[in-house]
Amino acid sequence: ALHTGVATPAAGGEGARRLTVIGPALPGLEVGVADPDTGRPLPGRHVGEILVRGPSVATPEHDDDGVRVDAAGWLHTGDRGYLAGGDLVVCGRIKDVLVVAGRTIQPEEVELACAGVPGVRPGGVAAVPYPRPEAGTEGVAVVAELRRGVEPDGETAHGIRERVRRAVGVTPDVVRLVAAGTLPRTTSGKLRRHRVRP
Repeated sequence: ALHTGVATPAAGGEGARRLTVIGPALPGLEVGVADPDTGRPLPGRHVGEILVRGPSVATPEHDDDGVRVDAAGWLHTGDRGYLAGGDLVVCGRIKDVLVVAGRTIQPEEVELACAGVPGVRPGGVAAVPYPRPEAGTEGVAVVAELRRGVEPDGETAHGIRERVRRAVGVTPDVVRLVAAGTLPRTTSGKLRRHRVRP
């Protein structure tokens, strides 16, 4: 139930998402989770911004990625996560979150739904916000890389729309099919969603 802001343990099955438990903070460090809008601490299993404080935390020279240190010495990482029994669980980046009709949707959920569509390259899908200026709201755009030798067609785009609708209850406003290797990535291979333009 991450879209509600609370991480509820799941028994598995459809709609369940696996997350990696990072574990407790190292000795001498504190880890907290706060509401990204108000800065107020959140209780266990409530998803918010991950904060870190301790002697090894330095003030970042550049904050163009949303990273900053506040007056209390907390490093605001720009990552979303929650605490469960003292263990930290990371959910993703705050700036990558999709908000559609008041619902919070993790882009990874949308991307995972597209993975099984025939012709779509595994790991080659990006879900990003899509502006709806006439309505003053945002929707979802999906940009999917095709496997080598696969040509863009309406059937693949339709398959993506259907899989996403079934998985997260939202139909993408736009689906773009692109060649393999088109999506921008970091040097370590992570998607740079904020650089994707549908």
